[in-house]
Amino acid sequence: MRGAIAKKSTVEGEWRPVFKDRDGAWTILLNKDPESQARTLAVKYTKGFEVLESLHDGTVEVVVLEGQWQVGPIVYGPGDYFCVPGGVKHGPERALTDVRILVVSHGPLTPGPEQAPEKGPSASLARSAARSTYTEYASRAAVGRRLASGPF
Repeated sequence: MRGAIAKKSTVEGEWRPVFKDRDGAWTILLNKDPESQARTLAVKYTKGFEVLESLHDGTVEVVVLEGQWQVGPIVYGPGDYFCVPGGVKHGPERALTDVRILVVSHGPLTPGPEQAPEKGPSASLARSAARSTYTEYASRAAVGRRLASGPF
């Protein structure tokens, strides 16, 4: 990715609120490609925080670093990985405990279907979201994998 950062601390770095109008979610931008709008983020949530259903143009990959993170009916814990392909509606997402995750997006993090624009790529994804949900995707593919259980 262009603009790679050699070192950025998630311990001493400046965590910024994800949402201006609600507390409980913070992020540190680790890397961003201005051309593709792909990015790598560290995100932390307080117990009980919920993200409504989301829909993104690009694939989003997540590794849970700490805590218990629920996506739809599936609960992920430390070391678990999951992937949501672009155009797949997912959520709601809930922090069952305080949570830290690493997020790698392979494109822009676009708004959820209820906030999607009427025109453009996000609109066409929102219209097709009913046909493709994360629960359906997860039932067809082994997307959850315990990273700590074996070599890459």
